[in-house]
Amino acid sequence: MRLYGKKIITKCLLAFALVMVIGLTANVNASAKVKYYKVSGKWVGFDKSSGKLTWSAGLSYVPKKVAGKKVKIIGKWAYSGNKNIKTANIPSSVKKLEKGAFYGCTKLTKVVLPKGIKIGDIEDNRTFWASNKLKTVVNNPDKAWEQRITTFEDTLKYLNTKDPQYYVDNVRDFKNQWIVDENGNRVDYTDEAWAVVKAKADALTKRCTTDDQKARAISLWIVNYLHYDDVWMDKFQEWRKTHDEDKEVFPIRKVTDAYGLITWNPAEHDGESAMTTCGGYGNLTQALFCAAGIPCVHVHRVQKEGEKIDHVFNVAYIDGRWVWIDNTYSDETLDYYDCGIAGFAASDHRCDRLNLEYLDDLKKAS
Repeated sequence: MRLYGKKIITKCLLAFALVMVIGLTANVNASAKVKYYKVSGKWVGFDKSSGKLTWSAGLSYVPKKVAGKKVKIIGKWAYSGNKNIKTANIPSSVKKLEKGAFYGCTKLTKVVLPKGIKIGDIEDNRTFWASNKLKTVVNNPDKAWEQRITTFEDTLKYLNTKDPQYYVDNVRDFKNQWIVDENGNRVDYTDEAWAVVKAKADALTKRCTTDDQKARAISLWIVNYLHYDDVWMDKFQEWRKTHDEDKEVFPIRKVTDAYGLITWNPAEHDGESAMTTCGGYGNLTQALFCAAGIPCVHVHRVQKEGEKIDHVFNVAYIDGRWVWIDNTYSDETLDYYDCGIAGFAASDHRCDRLNLEYLDDLKKAS
């Protein structure tokens, strides 16, 4: 959490507190048989009659037994917000994981599910939502989740076909990097406009010595500077139900280019501070990272049937490895800097397009 400043920390703590209150209230009301026991010096909520572990916010592992009884169910929000658990070896006695059981476990990197567990035994597809450092899931029955993980692996394979410096040298040529001319048309960056982006990147990273420090400093500024425009997005979602966005242009303009966001003037926007959507977050992140010499690309999850919206995030080559980043999500919930691909995929992230081109087409061209 330290990456994102007091404002974001406050948001996160308030959201977490609300989740915990709701979760605890729901669990306690659901069963009067829930009692609290100490396990390894930490209090846990447990229903001996059903074997349901209802609360374990401080425990660093999943116990096989509580009060002499086997754990059979990990209840709703049981580990929600747990900052101690890094590996969850779930006992073979566990037959069900309820909604949000491991929500927001920000240090969780590995989960080992019981052999034979089925997708129906995991109550909700967001059981591990916001556990964004998660890298490995053993015995995963969720094929859709596994497929999303594969898209990250495929993306990295493609990115590694080129020298990372390529993405810095050619950033102005990527399809999602543009500026808007006086007539409202998208045009290529001019040297003058790019100099503004470069000057901002230099100012943000002048005290940094490593790429990781630079990336975090830029991300900190973006998260605190930008605000997500929910009103615009709601209007756009309603409009696209009755219009073909490939043939028509949504009439309400939204600033999503890096130059336009950096030079945002509240006086020209009814006094509003810089507002955009995930595309703007992704474009600004890529432009500033590359201007600071950090290879970075813009990744696009395309909306599919049953999904409410498409999404944009980034992957950057930092200190010798590719790092997944979503500064849009960090602005609203948790620290989505240096995410594990299983955790990213658990939060419905998926790599469909790279810099607004289909990944399949890019792989064929490589």
